[in-house]
Amino acid sequence: MQMVNQNKRVLVVGGSKGIGLSIVLKLIERGYDVDYTFNRSNEPGAAIDAALERHGRKSSVRALRCDVSDPEDLDRVRQHAAEIKSTYHGLVYSAGVSADGLVASTDLVKARKLMDVNFWGFVSLYTSLYRYMDRNGGRIVAIGSIASQRHSAGNGVYASSKAALAAYIRAIACENGRRGSTANCVEPGYIDTEILDPYRATLNVFEAKIPARRIGSTDQVSGVVAFLLSEEGAYVNGACVAVDGGLGAAL
Repeated sequence: MQMVNQNKRVLVVGGSKGIGLSIVLKLIERGYDVDYTFNRSNEPGAAIDAALERHGRKSSVRALRCDVSDPEDLDRVRQHAAEIKSTYHGLVYSAGVSADGLVASTDLVKARKLMDVNFWGFVSLYTSLYRYMDRNGGRIVAIGSIASQRHSAGNGVYASSKAALAAYIRAIACENGRRGSTANCVEPGYIDTEILDPYRATLNVFEAKIPARRIGSTDQVSGVVAFLLSEEGAYVNGACVAVDGGLGAAL
């Protein structure tokens, strides 16, 4: 497995916790070279160090501090890409924040901050890193949400940010597909991450809505991401892949 992806470098944005961390670990296991970003308030975890030690991959993985809502941090990532003189085979965008609130009482400051992280951060990174990416067979995967397709009361701004992300991904797929590159969105439903921590006491309410009757794992999401980055996923382009236990189908 490792030889198949040798010397293929992937940038994972938001790769130090939750789904992003699971993606980094999966790609290390699959033999990719990985650059991943972490926020100022979230230093890289021991799980990545342990995986690197286990697979003997320490020299092939780099950590970059980046707040995707900060233009200076985004520019540092661009400068890093220019300095390493290595074309990115893949870009995985897993940075994201959530917010609840009725649309009539939208806090515009918080809403703009959410859009900066969930959507504009990706747009800024993609446009600035375009010249450093493999444009003949490269892979782009954005972590969206099933909320972009199936809305519910209280998540209007969050759902809108993920819908915008999915639309932008489809545009990239249309523009770059003829060169053999792909761009896809992975849309998780309820996944066992810290986002669910405030609701642990009532998870049975969420589970009752899901045909699979259970919350998903981060490994199930990262497995789909790894497939989309691989040669086997080369004919999947412009797709929004739900990883939600059937939640979207049931709503």
